[in-house]
Amino acid sequence: MLIDGVVKRFPTAIVEINTPFYKGTVKALCMENPVQELIVGNVSGAKGVEVCYEAEVTERSEAIYDKHEVEGETQPKQVLVENGENEKMSEIESVVNNKESCGVEQTVITEEENHCAAVQTRAMKVKEGKTQKPLKVTTIHGLDIGPKQVIEQQKTDETLKKYWELAENPVENGKAQFFVKSEILYRKYIGKDDGEWIIQLVVPESLREKVVSLAHDTLLSGHRGSGKTLNRVSQEFYWPGINTFVLRYVSSCDLCQRNVLKGIVGKAPLGSLPVIVTRFLVICTDLIGPLSPPIHLTVTDGS
Repeated sequence: MLIDGVVKRFPTAIVEINTPFYKGTVKALCMENPVQELIVGNVSGAKGVEVCYEAEVTERSEAIYDKHEVEGETQPKQVLVENGENEKMSEIESVVNNKESCGVEQTVITEEENHCAAVQTRAMKVKEGKTQKPLKVTTIHGLDIGPKQVIEQQKTDETLKKYWELAENPVENGKAQFFVKSEILYRKYIGKDDGEWIIQLVVPESLREKVVSLAHDTLLSGHRGSGKTLNRVSQEFYWPGINTFVLRYVSSCDLCQRNVLKGIVGKAPLGSLPVIVTRFLVICTDLIGPLSPPIHLTVTDGS
């Protein structure tokens, strides 16, 4: 399932991974045109970028230290760690060579990370001192309901009587079917994309508005349009007239009406007027009134 609620299915394969982040055998998803050749997710035992960076710095420091021991240097390389939390490493290598003619010559080689500092303007400094206003987010509580309440509401709902009868007398294959599992009414149909059965919970009338609210008004839902909201709801739920219900709910959403851009009204097309050849064949006058006291109205020739 993706972050927007869309469910996608991919073939799987058992692969052997040998990377600095993870080594071992895993069950992987085979995707078409992925962002990277290999994406390691929340796998148990996988290492992060910080751990691999520390291991690389440690190996590099050990290699330099061994090099100093082989060359017989008097002062080994020292690795200074400043602020272990920030993980800033600076390496200092001091080499002292005694020569008969030149005396003592000391060379210091420093390797540091390159850091980029962005320019901070006065407006940015003023903005940092101000406290940001909290976002206005609609608080929506979840459904505090159990299977027993769902069963009771499904059986007492008048709009679902027809579906209880269809569950007792299943229809032929290829059409939407209703069935009962653990005394709860469900609907299933064959999807158009993959040809697999999609199972939906039949929602009683008292819970329909809450289901659409969770699929449209929450922070992760993002107040999407009627089409995407309907696709998200229909992945798990069904009730008679679900298309019209979702369309009316999204169209009447106060937040959507305040923020969604309205379409620009088109200009009226120009039309041709008939040519008047006889005077006073067409006249123009103002239709107002009643006026007190009565006054004369102006009538003009329309030609």
